[in-house]
This record gives sequence, C-alpha cells and structure tokens, in this order.
Amino acid sequence: MGKRNKEEPTQGSGNHGRRLKPGPLISLKEAALHTGLSHSHLRLLARTGRIQAVRMGRDWFTRLDEVVRYIASRRK
Repeated sequence: MGKRNKEEPTQGSGNHGRRLKPGPLISLKEAALHTGLSHSHLRLLARTGRIQAVRMGRDWFTRLDEVVRYIASRRK
C-alpha cells in the first residue's frame, strides 16, 4: 500500500459527501496548536462532518481555514 500525497486527499468518512478543497493540509494536532481547540474536539468535529477533514490511515487532516471558518460560525 503506497503513501498518499497530503495535497490530494481522498474522501474520508467525516466529509459526509462533501469534498475537501484542494490546498495544504495540516493534521488535527497542528490545527489544535494553532486554534486553541483540543485535538479530541477537532477529531469529533471531523468525524461528525462539522469540519471538512480527511482520514489517512489513523490520522485526520484538514485545512486551517476550515477550522477558522468553524470557529467564526460558532461566534455568530
């Protein structure tokens, strides 16, 4: 089984039919460091489709702007 390129994600179970926009991906651990949200909370958001994310192996990846969008939507 070959390695996947992080720039070309496959659709993960957390997308619920939505395709993640192309661009640089970061791990949910990195997103947690940048946003102050916990890694476990981001993982829940990814699994339930509240943020677009892809799962590659055991790890989840998303775009930082996707997490920022979620945070902004919660403040409204």
